[in-house]
Amino acid sequence: MKLKRLFSANCLYLYAFPLSGDMPLIKPKLDVQVYQLRNISESPCFNLLEIADELICQSRFGRGEMIWIAVHQSHIAAYCWVAFSEAEVGEIDKVIKVKHEEFYLYDAFTLPDYRGKNLYPYILTYVCQYGKEKGYTRALIFVLRENIPSQCGIEKAGFKRFQVIKYSRICGIPFYRQSPIEEGHEGVIFLPRR
Repeated sequence: MKLKRLFSANCLYLYAFPLSGDMPLIKPKLDVQVYQLRNISESPCFNLLEIADELICQSRFGRGEMIWIAVHQSHIAAYCWVAFSEAEVGEIDKVIKVKHEEFYLYDAFTLPDYRGKNLYPYILTYVCQYGKEKGYTRALIFVLRENIPSQCGIEKAGFKRFQVIKYSRICGIPFYRQSPIEEGHEGVIFLPRR
């Protein structure tokens, strides 16, 4: 237990999807409706607070963030938050500063009973289509190296990995190593966590 407090490490894969091209056609293996919410009271046929903390939701909505939710028979099956300015990237103890023409997808989750139904890549492409229609040029999403199912869903949705960040904390001191940015991609701006 004490060792964990003295040392922690993560490896984060950074993915991007340029919104200038065609969107992949992803069909869920389940009949779902996708809703986009800008505040807690917009939930038409489900209770957002069944899956999310009210204070966290209020804080995120207060920053202009949105959540996309896939609903099957009035039950939340999957969701994904979207930030348009800044968002915490807790895995590496930083805040991403999202550029004006891009958005950042994060805190995505498919509930266990609905996994393996293509909901994750479906909701990602749904959000990307929205972004493209609104004039955004790039979508960003990050995933931990060990989360292979999420990597598969992200790649199925057309995202390409462009950088790797290795983070460790030793006796409270953070250390970062970043791979070179893949050709044809821009980097991202990270700020210290507040």
